[in-house]
Order: sequence, then structure tokens, then C-alpha cells
Amino acid sequence: MSKKYDVAIVGATGAVGEALISILDERNFPINNLYPLASKRSAGSKVKCQSKSWVVEDLDSFDFSKVQIGLFSAGGDISAKYVPIATEKGCVVIDNTSHFRRDEDIPLVVPEVNPQAIADWDPFRALLNDEDKLFVLHSSSEDLSVLLTRLGCLPKNLFDTQLATAFLGEGFSLSYQALLELLLEITVSKEETRSDWLKRPLTDTQLHYAALDVRYLHAVHTLLSDRLAAAGKLEWFNADCAQQTQTAFMQEDEAQWEVLFGAISNSWKLNDQGLSYLQALTIWREREARRRDRPRSWIAKDNELQAMAYCLSTGKVDYSLSGLKEINDVPGKFIDRYGRELLNLMSTASQADSQPDRGLLNPPLNPTQRKQLKSCQQAARAVAEKLQMAPELLAKKKYLLALLIRAESGAELWRGEFDDWRRDLLQSVIDPILAGSPRHEQ
Repeated sequence: MSKKYDVAIVGATGAVGEALISILDERNFPINNLYPLASKRSAGSKVKCQSKSWVVEDLDSFDFSKVQIGLFSAGGDISAKYVPIATEKGCVVIDNTSHFRRDEDIPLVVPEVNPQAIADWDPFRALLNDEDKLFVLHSSSEDLSVLLTRLGCLPKNLFDTQLATAFLGEGFSLSYQALLELLLEITVSKEETRSDWLKRPLTDTQLHYAALDVRYLHAVHTLLSDRLAAAGKLEWFNADCAQQTQTAFMQEDEAQWEVLFGAISNSWKLNDQGLSYLQALTIWREREARRRDRPRSWIAKDNELQAMAYCLSTGKVDYSLSGLKEINDVPGKFIDRYGRELLNLMSTASQADSQPDRGLLNPPLNPTQRKQLKSCQQAARAVAEKLQMAPELLAKKKYLLALLIRAESGAELWRGEFDDWRRDLLQSVIDPILAGSPRHEQ
């Protein structure tokens, strides 16, 4: 049985206090005894939490040695007076007021904003590895990347609310704000989205925005989970959530970086030396993005890497720093910063014994292939519409193109990554379209 806690809520009868009680209730927080605290005039009233009624007690006379956790939300003056009393009694205090916000000895912690304030992440890692715990995230790919790179693990069970809405036909990439309006009729301000989150101290509006980013996920999960079950899609959804965590693992596997060059537009135009250069550049970008903690496109754009590989491998420019600066598509500041390093890197790559696999490239489709791909897209869209799910979720263009290439090569279509719930829905409509491919085997 999990450990239970004695919890005091200071300001329990106020609006924030009521919200705290509601959150404890919604999330089934392991409460042993709850002590709602307020002024003398509110003492004796009752609040409800976890199917029980709890009597409000007078804050002035409360003994904080009774509790392990104290949640304070009664204003800065109250916190100034009673937080020291509570901590002296051994109570761990979470203060929701601004009184201690600028005190350098007291950490201001918003996990989505300043996780560096948390010294020991082992308890959180234990939660991630707990098969009985479910992590609810919205558009989880970036969150999963952070968890894996910073903590070295991922949640055993994931529920991605954005993915759930796609299964329910509410759009392929519904924003969090749009999701709350759709399900809960709640409007969340977007004003702080692009504010300066590196500046300290954070403003009250930033802290409020960060809190709202997770405040409603529990309620949203309940609604979406019920709807997925009613639509008979929960098993498919769970499989895709599991695949998202697997994809996160693969993205951090350096062995997988060796094939990223194949996804860059126009990479098929490069000669073998150019492909070696491009492969080296894409691997370098992955490492540099992680080292600097920046998006890949902030390090270098695809077309910039492709332009360097093309111009250097074809002799359009000299293999030198000055030659790199002649490439119009590549910013001069980028060359000043990385030019020498990249020249050395590509020189080493060109001397490798093995060559990049040209089978990973995506050359333009011929007219017959384009016609087949369009037919596959139309067939998949019809299935998706019948099931009331986002067409991009059922079969992205990349997915259908991979099936088309398999058919051209004579490989068995529905094996490996393609042998999942999508096969049951798509095989009967896709196979007849691809049956005309020269080497497709039934």
C-alpha cells in the first residue's frame, strides 16, 4: 500500500484553497488526514474531499506537528506569520503566495519552468518507472525527449491528450488551448507563450500560465479515456502511445542518427561523396543540438546542410573555409562559428570504408507511382472518415510512401512496423492498389 500523508490546507475556505482541495480529490492524492484551516469565523464549517467531510479548524490554535505537508494559500501576511511555525514543527510547506518568492534561500519550483531547483530527481524517476502510474501529457514528443535526456527514463504508461483527440476526429494536432475550449469550455490565455522564460524571477502571470498548463489534464484525461473506450479505439490509442515512447528512445539512439540524411529533401541528387558529407553533417547537428539544448533548425537548416554537401562534393566551391563562405544558402556567421570543425568532420567521413545506403533516399515518384500514392491516400482518407479519426493519424503520406516502396521492391508489405492495428483497417483497400507494382507479391 502506498504511503499516506497528513495534510493541512491554510486558507481552505478561500477560492484557491477550494481549488487545492479539488485537485487533491481529482488526483486521488494519498491522504490520511486532511486539516482544512481558516480563521475563527470559518472554524466549524465543513469541506468535502475524497468522499469525506472534514471540519475546518482555527489556524491560530492548530498544531502543525500533526501534519507532514502544509499547503498555504491565504495571502502573504498569513504565510509570513505561520510558515515559520509550520516548518519548525517539521512540516514541509508549499506556499502559493508571493511572500517568499524573492528569498534566495527558499526554492521557487515550477517543474515545467525551473526543474534545476529540484536537487534529487530519484523520487520522480521512481514514478516514471512505476507501472501503476499513468502520465498524462499534451503533445508529448518534446516532453519525452527532455525526460529521456535529462533523467534517463520515460514513463511506463503514457496518455497523450493531443493524440487522443486525433483518434476521436477532433483534428490531428489540436492545441492545448483549443482542447480545453472543446472539452471543458475553458479559455486559457496565450499571452505568456512567447514571453521570456529565462528571465528570473518569473512574473506572477508566467507562474499562473505554467500552472494552468497542467491544471486541467486530469479532467481532460477522464473525458477522453471514456470517449476512446466508447468508440472502441482505446486499444489502438494505447498502442500508439507506447510507440511514442519507443520513438523517443530511438531518437536518442546515436545508431539511428546515421540514417537521418535520407530524410533531407533533395538528398537523392547527391553523389556518393556528397552523401558521406551529408550523413556526417546530420549526425553532427544532432549532437550539437543536444549540447546547446536548441532545436535542430536553430543549429542548421536542412537546406544549409544539403547545400554544403552538394557544393563541396561537386567542386562548385573550393574545399576550404573561403569556399564555404561562397555558398549562398549558408549564413556567414554559421561558417565563422563551425566552418573549420565541419571541414575536418567531412574530410574524415569521406575516408570511411563504407558508403551511406542510397536505398534510404526518396527520389521523385514516376507518374505511375504518383497515381498509386494518390489512390492510397484517398482510400485511407475514406477509412479514416468512416471511423471518425484524423486521416493523418491513420496513414501519413510518409507511411503510404513506405508501403509503395516496399511493393516496388517485392518485400512483404505488412511486416515489422506495419503489422499493427492499421493493417487491419488498411490492408483490404491498399493491397488492390499496390497489386500493380512490378514486383509486388500477394
